[in-house]
Amino acid sequence: MSYTSPLATATASLLTPAYPPALEAYWLRQAQRETRALSDRDAIQRLLPDIRRLADRFTTARPSLPPPAKTPGEGTPPASVPSAPAASPQPRPPADAASAAVPAAPAAAPAPAASSDPIYLRTARHAIAYSLYFAPLTHARMNLVLPELPLRAPEPRRPYRILDLGAGTGAAAWPALARAAAVGHAALSLDVCDTSRAALRALHETFLALRPSAFPTALLRTHLTSARDLDLPPHAYDLVILHYVLNELPPDEQLALLEHAARFLAPDGILLLCEPLVRAVGDRLRAWRDYAMDTLHLHLLAPCPHELACPLREPCHAVRTFPLPRTLQILATALHRDLRHLAFTFLALTPAPAAAPTSDTAPLAARLVASPTFAKGQTLCPACLPDGSFARLQLLHRDLPAAVRKSLRTLERGQRLLLADATPLGTPPLRRAHLSTSPVVPTKGSLP
Repeated sequence: MSYTSPLATATASLLTPAYPPALEAYWLRQAQRETRALSDRDAIQRLLPDIRRLADRFTTARPSLPPPAKTPGEGTPPASVPSAPAASPQPRPPADAASAAVPAAPAAAPAPAASSDPIYLRTARHAIAYSLYFAPLTHARMNLVLPELPLRAPEPRRPYRILDLGAGTGAAAWPALARAAAVGHAALSLDVCDTSRAALRALHETFLALRPSAFPTALLRTHLTSARDLDLPPHAYDLVILHYVLNELPPDEQLALLEHAARFLAPDGILLLCEPLVRAVGDRLRAWRDYAMDTLHLHLLAPCPHELACPLREPCHAVRTFPLPRTLQILATALHRDLRHLAFTFLALTPAPAAAPTSDTAPLAARLVASPTFAKGQTLCPACLPDGSFARLQLLHRDLPAAVRKSLRTLERGQRLLLADATPLGTPPLRRAHLSTSPVVPTKGSLP
């Protein structure tokens, strides 16, 4: 059964990776008011020292990391072809052996530690500077991930409850609210926590500006506390968000916060983790994945199309492009950064086991783990498959309509492909694949 939201039109601009003009205009107005500038470009220029400080802190100059040659979080994408995988999928190691599956980080790049100053946004000026730079990037990441998640269907007298841990100024919360509204949830509830009073004040003011047109029935509660100390009813939230939070903590606190966040999940809820691609800690996502499944007994929704051992030998991540809003175009030039690519990792987890296939013809979901390559008459897609194996999927152009062949050129690392089949060819890991045309929900079933 499909659900159509009466708020679909109002929230449509919040559901695409492109940054909504209304949100961009809102933050530019705040910048002009804060700096008393005559134009938005002048306001950006006056805020540039604050923007540079925050951008450096969260993307290049973390306390225990030497500045790398290239921006690892939002800048130039890394090499796209993974190392040769294992010959066949293996069962996941037990929880106490999870660390053995993770290659040691290079000695020259130790893991980042938490800052000695946990309150990163102390004033309204800081909150505005932070939002001008980071909010469009966060919005794009969330709207690249959220469409894959099976949000529960609306139920009478049961609001859709969202909890954003370490919410900052709310950039991850607005796409989540919009997504819930778009699938039919009229009653929405948002809880957010952060240690910055200025950030929560900015979030509240933004909520009041968006609420009348986008989600008029939504309720907001703010909590001035750290995510680790948040005390709310357990098993009560449909979506719990940890966006760019875990990597800011010392390693010994990350699993504790992951467990703390999981206790807030409703039985059919979703825990969404999103983290930057920092090579020194990129494979930490694998340890979080194993801990969540083995110790917390959660199940994977994405990005992995299976719950077996990861067949890759490098950090699994997405590298996606999105249209830069005008503000980021100005900042990219001023800060000398390439912001066109989003390099990030994510995990979507749930207490509920995967649903059984709804049909024998249900498509199989494969994840692109590197950029595709193009040859005469074919496209080769390095992908992780539902049977736990790595394969190079051969898509023959002769099997595809012209419009689909053209769209293959836009495939990016981290995207999901829905397959009708993937037949092994003579040279492993090559498989001949056909794209699915089935409209039913994909499954994590086995491949031939």
